[in-house]
Amino acid sequence: MKSLLLILCLLCLPQALRAECLKGDCENGQGTASYFGGMTYTGDFKGGKPEGQGTKTYEDNTTYTGGFKEGKFEGDGVKTYADGARYEGEFKSGRFHGKGKFTTADGSVYEGDFEYGAYSGQGIYTAKSGARYEGTFRNDKFNGQGTMTYADGSVYKGNWENGHRTGHGVGTLADGSTYEGNWWDDKFDGRGALTLANGDKKEGMWKAGVIAKEEAVEDSKEASAKQEAVGGGWKY
Repeated sequence: MKSLLLILCLLCLPQALRAECLKGDCENGQGTASYFGGMTYTGDFKGGKPEGQGTKTYEDNTTYTGGFKEGKFEGDGVKTYADGARYEGEFKSGRFHGKGKFTTADGSVYEGDFEYGAYSGQGIYTAKSGARYEGTFRNDKFNGQGTMTYADGSVYKGNWENGHRTGHGVGTLADGSTYEGNWWDDKFDGRGALTLANGDKKEGMWKAGVIAKEEAVEDSKEASAKQEAVGGGWKY
């Protein structure tokens, strides 16, 4: 008996989810419809589904205005969330896809390429702190070549993997000190050279931010202190 009731409920579910036309032509024309869960749509319809231009409003006041295809967001549009986050750009099959700009609720901004909802391709990310990254993204993370300018004026230019400085890169601190060489997981790792603003230098093989095998170059206590201070990587 319970199985029969479950089957009947499943058969009835699609009917319950169908739109109720409030005004206009909600089949093949322009109209306004309400949906299960408190959602409403005003705009163009085709075959009983949103298609063309329209506005969809959710129960929590999240809104989307733009193109639709077979009931999904398609083409250019703007989606504004209840918490203040906002996306403006291209959509495909209901997701951010193509060129667009996404502003988070805290004011951070990403502008560039999207791939099925994720930052992927070339883009610029500006954090709430003022830090700014320009370069390649994949799956919402810094991946490939890019430049990060930190809030304190420090700069890293080089390779990234999954959001971390990994591979060859050049880091320049606000005081002019620089490290050029290999990085791993945001730390000096591999062959590289740390040059202080006063010209003192530590060069050789590094491991997890600490020089493991130093080559014969100028040295000073100040260089050793700087190595310990910045060897672990800069924050943003």
